[in-house]
Amino acid sequence: MSGRTEGSGQEERQASERAADGAVEPGLVWTGAIDAIAARASLYLSVGYGLHLRGPAGTGKATLARALAARRGGEIVIASLGAPVEPLAALTVASAAGATLIVDAEAEGFAASVPRLAATLSGGAPAHSGFRVIVLSRPGAAVPELLLDRLVTIDCDGYDRETELAIVCARSGLGPDEAGRIIDMVRDLRRSREYAHRPSLRCAITLAALAKASGAAIRADDPLFVALVLDVLGARLKVGPDGLVDPRYRQMLQKLVGHFCGDRPGPLSP
Repeated sequence: MSGRTEGSGQEERQASERAADGAVEPGLVWTGAIDAIAARASLYLSVGYGLHLRGPAGTGKATLARALAARRGGEIVIASLGAPVEPLAALTVASAAGATLIVDAEAEGFAASVPRLAATLSGGAPAHSGFRVIVLSRPGAAVPELLLDRLVTIDCDGYDRETELAIVCARSGLGPDEAGRIIDMVRDLRRSREYAHRPSLRCAITLAALAKASGAAIRADDPLFVALVLDVLGARLKVGPDGLVDPRYRQMLQKLVGHFCGDRPGPLSP
């Protein structure tokens, strides 16, 4: 995400029209699981609470936040990692305009904005009645208790297989059978915990999109597909003292490809 203020002029009218039509975020696939989360989140925002979406990288927190903000209509102000707009400045703009502020807890300057944000949420600082905030964080990120007491937290720690399948199919163009094999392979690696960096839904989307673009067959006997798996998922594996991935882990990935994408793939993950 990049720091920006959206919703002025034509963009604001378009955002309001999308919100009215329900087509709020093209990157988000509305399944039953996502709709249930969105319904609770919208309830919290509608009655005046701040929202805290917590989850590992690649679980779609930012996409969901933008969709929720678009559903509300009006301006959206975003302050995130590397953004030119710092959280305190973004808060000043959003609270005055009655906008929805989406702020990353790891953004530079977030800590400095916490006292003002907490005061705004508790009514101790002036703000437009339409102002709302959505805070994004990863598990273990330092979100002060002062602020957490004024937010409702929803954990976005991974979707069910049906939701992941719908997202990967929509984002890559692959069919359910091909996308399903990729999803099951990534989910199995995630459950194994044999990795240095958690293989997220974003990994499955990337792998599926590359396979679609390259024309690779989602099969264990397609060298290109195997190479794509080793490139995309190999970067997530544990490394040795020399900083290189242990060959045994790469062999583990190849076995996963064989299991899920062989002639007789294993049963699909629940």
